[in-house]
Amino acid sequence: MLTNRYFPYLDGFRAIASLLVLLVHTDCVYFQSGWVGVPMFFVLSSFLITNILITNKKSENYFKTFYYRRILRIFPIYYLALFFCLAWGFLMKFDVSQFLYYFLYVQCFTLSNQLEPVFCNSILRHTWSLSVEEIFYLLWPAVIYFLNQKKVIITCVVLGVGSLIFKFLLIESNNGPLALLSIFGNLDCLMIGALLSIYITQPGFEFKPWHKQMLIITLIFTVVFILIPFFNISQGQLLFSKIALSFTISWLSFFALLYFVAGNAGNMVKLLLNNQLISYLGKISYGTYLYHLLVYMFVSSLLFHYKISLNSTLDSLLKISLTYGVAIASWHFIEKPILGLKVKMKY
Repeated sequence: MLTNRYFPYLDGFRAIASLLVLLVHTDCVYFQSGWVGVPMFFVLSSFLITNILITNKKSENYFKTFYYRRILRIFPIYYLALFFCLAWGFLMKFDVSQFLYYFLYVQCFTLSNQLEPVFCNSILRHTWSLSVEEIFYLLWPAVIYFLNQKKVIITCVVLGVGSLIFKFLLIESNNGPLALLSIFGNLDCLMIGALLSIYITQPGFEFKPWHKQMLIITLIFTVVFILIPFFNISQGQLLFSKIALSFTISWLSFFALLYFVAGNAGNMVKLLLNNQLISYLGKISYGTYLYHLLVYMFVSSLLFHYKISLNSTLDSLLKISLTYGVAIASWHFIEKPILGLKVKMKY
């Protein structure tokens, strides 16, 4: 049984997921499928959160400690970024009428339903995923606490399958935002992560040969669906491929994480995911994800103002490098000191 809340390689997994998102928002066409970093995050977050909740289910401070620690991790720099954007919006005369949605973490409902206008010229549009996670964090502890394991598994299967059906039903209407940005459209990713956590906590758990076979199969399907958008296909086919890609990358994440937590990673994986640099980039991944569009906007504004023209490669490298710089400063001067307060509330 594996109930340890820290597993090797997971910071490296975070680093890769966040880098994919940073790349997809550059102008490079080769990274147009980099959004798969988001379902990777969903699977990882759900896995870790469910593991924490299962491990501490009998704690007297179960709910209080969980929410206290989540607030310390998520709220400080999120609201810092939000109020910075609000100030920037007033300065630049952007529409900030949707501020309350972002303040309450419910922007996944507004963005997925294509409500206009979008807050502050879409600077924080990527935070729809944080909204999905926050709603999940709010409700999931009660599910784990009040239901036995069998009922939790049934809940995961029902929600996961229901989410998948929900998305495929939207293909005909070509409603991509509702299928891909809503909490209902991402429950399958979250439930896959939760099932992984339950699976590895079973007595006698070990990595089996068929796990590795499934890892290879899901990798092949993932590559296929990544390549599809490069061909001339209809909008409905494109939405189908994105839904299928989200599903396959989630299961690829399931078996990859299973491979990592079982301690079976080979030397190449250890070299790539368990070195000091990538582990560090994984630790600051929340900051890189949260700040990157703000940094991109700021750089683009400066380049436009000073009439500086860069090719797409240099432009992308500059934006990504500055994003990491901001995230590093945020980690050391804001996040890390605040996280030190976790010791005041233990399970």
